Amino acid sequence: MTSNKNLKYMAVVPEDLSIDANSSVLFLMHGYGSHMGDLASLSGLIRHGSDLMICPNAPFPLQLGFNQSGFSWGNYEDQENYTDHINESSERAFATIEAAKDQFGFDDSNLIVGGFSQGGSMALRIGFTQDRKFKGVLALSTILREDHKDSIQRSDVPTFVSHGTNDQVLDIKEGRYINETLKSLNIDVTYKEYAMAHEITRDCISDLSSWIDNLGVS
Repeated sequence: MTSNKNLKYMAVVPEDLSIDANSSVLFLMHGYGSHMGDLASLSGLIRHGSDLMICPNAPFPLQLGFNQSGFSWGNYEDQENYTDHINESSERAFATIEAAKDQFGFDDSNLIVGGFSQGGSMALRIGFTQDRKFKGVLALSTILREDHKDSIQRSDVPTFVSHGTNDQVLDIKEGRYINETLKSLNIDVTYKEYAMAHEITRDCISDLSSWIDNLGVS
């Protein structure tokens, strides 16, 4: 679903969807070079598919070679414009949240903003703004950019952070840095390390599902 400003997104809707004050809605942003269908494929695994899942497509197309294409929230190869790209992506992500809220009738208080890799960095960028109170933030195998720290404007959003000790794309020190930084800001962080590469394993999904359960969702 899309308009001029909000992003195209895939919604995975449980058969018995009913939104109330205790419901959770997952807004999950994919990694660099991927697409909205990537994290949507996890819908049946996270809390057994009981939650509405909104998976937006990043706005910037990428050519990956060998006739392969994908999308990014900001092109790593265009550092001159990277910050502008991330700012635009953030603005459009917020617009997409509003479009999904209109479509499905949930509130910010239902929403868990998350992502994997570059999408996780985006979640850290938009998940703690002063004028919005989300239910939680998921940061999976990602980094906290120095220029995103100023966007962490509140400490009352529970956060799940995971990283692989065998990650060859983003070193484990990045996950540990996120954990230490958020905790220093008095954010309630659940931090998990796994013997995994740059990926999301079933153990990780099990733990983040339990974390969502502990947020008191229905």
